[in-house]
Amino acid sequence: MIDAASGHLTDEDFTDLLIDSSGNPGSVSHLAQCSHCQSEQRIFLSAVEDFSTTSLAWTRSKIATSPLVIKKKSFLQSLWLPVGLAFATVALLAVVLPAWHDGHVPINPAPGVAVTSDDSASVIAQDNQLLESVSIALSTEDNIPLSEYHLPPRQHGGANGRMELRNR
Repeated sequence: MIDAASGHLTDEDFTDLLIDSSGNPGSVSHLAQCSHCQSEQRIFLSAVEDFSTTSLAWTRSKIATSPLVIKKKSFLQSLWLPVGLAFATVALLAVVLPAWHDGHVPINPAPGVAVTSDDSASVIAQDNQLLESVSIALSTEDNIPLSEYHLPPRQHGGANGRMELRNR
Protein backbone atom coordinates (compact mmCIF):
# COMPACT_ATOMS: atom_id res chain seq x y z
CA MET A 1 0.00 0.00 0.00
CA ILE A 2 1.41 3.32 -1.00
CA ASP A 3 1.19 5.94 1.74
CA ALA A 4 -1.49 8.44 0.69
CA ALA A 5 0.16 11.37 2.47
CA SER A 6 3.68 10.95 1.05
CA GLY A 7 2.93 9.03 -2.12
CA HIS A 8 5.74 6.54 -1.37
CA LEU A 9 6.00 2.93 -0.15
CA THR A 10 5.41 2.24 3.55
CA ASP A 11 7.73 0.24 5.79
CA GLU A 12 5.38 -2.73 5.43
CA ASP A 13 5.68 -2.52 1.64
CA PHE A 14 9.48 -2.49 1.86
CA THR A 15 9.36 -5.48 4.23
CA ASP A 16 7.08 -7.39 1.87
CA LEU A 17 9.40 -6.64 -1.06
CA LEU A 18 12.45 -7.79 0.90
CA ILE A 19 10.76 -11.03 1.92
CA ASP A 20 9.26 -11.73 -1.51
CA SER A 21 10.73 -9.81 -4.44
CA SER A 22 7.65 -10.52 -6.58
CA GLY A 23 5.45 -9.06 -3.79
CA ASN A 24 2.52 -6.79 -4.50
CA PRO A 25 2.50 -5.79 -8.21
CA GLY A 26 1.57 -2.22 -7.32
CA SER A 27 4.53 -1.93 -4.92
CA VAL A 28 6.91 -3.46 -7.45
CA SER A 29 5.86 -1.06 -10.21
CA HIS A 30 6.05 1.95 -7.86
CA LEU A 31 9.56 0.95 -6.73
CA ALA A 32 10.65 0.65 -10.37
CA GLN A 33 9.43 4.21 -11.14
CA CYS A 34 10.06 6.16 -7.89
CA SER A 35 13.65 7.35 -7.35
CA HIS A 36 12.93 8.30 -3.72
CA CYS A 37 11.77 4.76 -2.82
CA GLN A 38 14.74 3.29 -4.72
CA SER A 39 17.16 5.40 -2.66
CA GLU A 40 15.37 4.32 0.56
CA GLN A 41 15.76 0.70 -0.50
CA ARG A 42 19.49 1.21 -1.28
CA ILE A 43 20.04 2.85 2.13
CA PHE A 44 18.33 -0.02 3.91
CA LEU A 45 20.15 -2.73 1.95
CA SER A 46 23.52 -1.04 2.57
CA ALA A 47 22.76 -0.87 6.31
CA VAL A 48 21.93 -4.59 6.33
CA GLU A 49 25.12 -5.36 4.41
CA ASP A 50 27.20 -3.19 6.79
CA PHE A 51 25.69 -5.00 9.76
CA SER A 52 26.40 -8.38 8.20
CA THR A 53 30.00 -7.44 7.35
CA THR A 54 30.63 -5.99 10.81
CA SER A 55 29.19 -8.98 12.66
CA LEU A 56 31.20 -11.38 10.49
CA ALA A 57 34.40 -9.42 11.14
CA TRP A 58 33.68 -9.35 14.87
CA THR A 59 33.14 -13.11 14.89
CA ARG A 60 36.37 -13.72 13.02
CA SER A 61 38.30 -11.47 15.42
CA LYS A 62 36.93 -13.36 18.43
CA ILE A 63 37.99 -16.66 16.91
CA ALA A 64 41.47 -15.35 16.11
CA THR A 65 42.08 -13.75 19.53
CA SER A 66 40.82 -16.57 21.73
CA PRO A 67 43.11 -19.57 21.36
CA LEU A 68 41.54 -22.97 21.54
CA VAL A 69 42.32 -24.34 24.96
CA ILE A 70 42.15 -28.07 25.32
CA LYS A 71 41.93 -29.06 28.92
CA LYS A 72 43.43 -32.41 29.70
CA LYS A 73 41.19 -34.52 31.85
CA SER A 74 42.54 -36.03 34.99
CA PHE A 75 42.81 -39.79 35.29
CA LEU A 76 39.69 -40.03 37.49
CA GLN A 77 37.64 -37.84 35.15
CA SER A 78 38.55 -40.04 32.20
CA LEU A 79 37.24 -43.12 34.06
CA TRP A 80 33.70 -41.81 34.69
CA LEU A 81 32.37 -42.57 31.23
CA PRO A 82 33.59 -46.19 30.96
CA VAL A 83 32.63 -46.96 34.57
CA GLY A 84 29.19 -45.41 34.09
CA LEU A 85 28.64 -47.36 30.89
CA ALA A 86 29.73 -50.57 32.61
CA PHE A 87 27.27 -50.02 35.48
CA ALA A 88 24.48 -49.20 33.04
CA THR A 89 25.23 -52.38 31.08
CA VAL A 90 25.23 -54.50 34.23
CA ALA A 91 21.93 -52.97 35.38
CA LEU A 92 20.36 -53.56 31.98
CA LEU A 93 21.52 -57.16 31.90
CA ALA A 94 20.30 -57.71 35.48
CA VAL A 95 16.79 -56.74 34.37
CA VAL A 96 16.65 -58.15 30.85
CA LEU A 97 18.30 -61.55 31.29
CA PRO A 98 16.00 -62.89 34.05
CA ALA A 99 12.94 -61.67 32.16
CA TRP A 100 14.17 -63.24 28.92
CA HIS A 101 15.18 -66.43 30.71
CA ASP A 102 11.74 -66.84 32.31
CA GLY A 103 10.05 -66.49 28.95
CA HIS A 104 12.33 -68.92 27.13
CA VAL A 105 12.81 -71.75 29.63
CA PRO A 106 10.43 -74.67 28.96
CA ILE A 107 8.40 -75.81 31.94
CA ASN A 108 9.31 -79.43 32.59
CA PRO A 109 7.05 -81.57 34.77
CA ALA A 110 8.46 -83.69 37.57
CA PRO A 111 10.13 -86.89 36.34
CA GLY A 112 7.64 -89.64 35.64
CA VAL A 113 4.64 -87.27 35.43
CA ALA A 114 3.11 -86.77 32.04
CA VAL A 115 1.12 -83.59 31.54
CA THR A 116 -1.74 -83.73 29.10
CA SER A 117 -4.35 -81.21 28.14
CA ASP A 118 -6.98 -83.22 30.09
CA ASP A 119 -4.86 -82.94 33.25
CA SER A 120 -4.54 -79.20 32.89
CA ALA A 121 -8.31 -78.83 32.32
CA SER A 122 -9.03 -80.87 35.45
CA VAL A 123 -6.52 -78.85 37.46
CA ILE A 124 -8.15 -75.64 36.28
CA ALA A 125 -11.58 -76.97 37.28
CA GLN A 126 -10.26 -77.89 40.75
CA ASP A 127 -8.70 -74.45 41.14
CA ASN A 128 -11.96 -72.80 40.13
CA GLN A 129 -13.88 -74.86 42.72
CA LEU A 130 -11.37 -73.92 45.40
CA LEU A 131 -11.60 -70.23 44.52
CA GLU A 132 -15.39 -70.38 44.55
CA SER A 133 -15.45 -71.97 48.00
CA VAL A 134 -13.05 -69.35 49.32
CA SER A 135 -15.21 -66.60 47.84
CA ILE A 136 -18.33 -68.06 49.47
CA ALA A 137 -16.55 -68.38 52.82
CA LEU A 138 -15.40 -64.78 52.70
CA SER A 139 -18.73 -63.36 51.61
CA THR A 140 -20.83 -64.93 54.39
CA GLU A 141 -21.17 -62.82 57.47
CA ASP A 142 -20.70 -65.06 60.44
CA ASN A 143 -21.76 -63.76 63.80
CA ILE A 144 -18.44 -63.82 65.59
CA PRO A 145 -18.70 -62.65 69.17
CA LEU A 146 -16.04 -60.18 70.18
CA SER A 147 -15.52 -61.98 73.46
CA GLU A 148 -13.59 -64.69 71.61
CA TYR A 149 -10.82 -62.20 70.92
CA HIS A 150 -10.55 -61.00 74.54
CA LEU A 151 -10.52 -57.35 73.51
CA PRO A 152 -10.48 -54.74 76.29
CA PRO A 153 -13.65 -52.66 76.52
CA ARG A 154 -13.50 -49.25 74.85
CA GLN A 155 -14.37 -46.04 76.61
CA HIS A 156 -16.38 -44.56 73.73
CA GLY A 157 -19.03 -46.16 71.55
CA GLY A 158 -17.38 -45.56 68.12
CA ALA A 159 -16.63 -48.60 66.00
CA ASN A 160 -16.86 -51.04 68.93
CA GLY A 161 -20.49 -50.07 69.53
CA ARG A 162 -21.33 -50.65 65.90
CA MET A 163 -19.60 -54.03 65.96
CA GLU A 164 -21.60 -55.13 68.99
CA LEU A 165 -24.83 -54.03 67.32
CA ARG A 166 -23.94 -56.01 64.23
CA ASN A 167 -23.20 -59.17 66.27
CA ARG A 168 -26.60 -59.23 68.07
